[in-house]
Amino acid sequence: MEIVANDLVVQSRFQDIYSAVQEIKNSIEILKILKKSTNFQRLSSKKDVFKNWEIAPNYFIEQLFNDQSGLLNKDEKLFLITMLTNFRRIQYHEDVFQFNKLISSQCAWAYLNHAMLFSIPVDERWSTEKLVGVLKKGDKDIEVEISNIAYLEHVKIHEQQLQMWKYEFNKKHAEKYGWGTVMDLTDIDAQELLLKAVSLDNTYKHLGAKKNGKYYSFRRHHENCYHGYWDDTMQEKCRIIVDKHFRN
Repeated sequence: MEIVANDLVVQSRFQDIYSAVQEIKNSIEILKILKKSTNFQRLSSKKDVFKNWEIAPNYFIEQLFNDQSGLLNKDEKLFLITMLTNFRRIQYHEDVFQFNKLISSQCAWAYLNHAMLFSIPVDERWSTEKLVGVLKKGDKDIEVEISNIAYLEHVKIHEQQLQMWKYEFNKKHAEKYGWGTVMDLTDIDAQELLLKAVSLDNTYKHLGAKKNGKYYSFRRHHENCYHGYWDDTMQEKCRIIVDKHFRN
């Protein structure tokens, strides 16, 4: 699961530094929740998109990192510096995403790789759960939408795509005593594998994964809760999808 920094937001700025700090503090809390509740570790980006960003009139984000007036505490500064500079690097080509009159290759990469965007909500353009625009791919213009996280409520809206999935053991898959296909992983290992699984039906009801050469299926039985089993009869088309994401 990839979350890409929305590089378009740096073309806007807040009305004042206090508004900027409040929204940045909210963004810090969202990123902390994502790190705690999903397999998310860091934002993805081709470059340091936030470098030299004028977040408010005559106030640049680097000044916030070094501010001594208490706008951010020490832990908030450290977390923010790490999250907004230590990106997972991505590479992209000539395709671009056009949003209103703004153009971004980075947002196009997010759409083409089924990733999400993370937007600091500088203004209302970045405050929606999805950004709707045009993917310019070669000589084709395709209307697309990209899932977007700007506020805490977006985390709940996108919990399936964020892979906020919980493993619950089902006794029918128990070794020796079950009546279904066996789940031979511990609950801890199954939970860890579940967070890496990929959707096999585009609805997130059936997920697939692979560990030590074995294929596993996870089936949603309640909200974002799944049970799983070793799936030695997984269809070939599903194995192909899993193999694109798992090497072992």
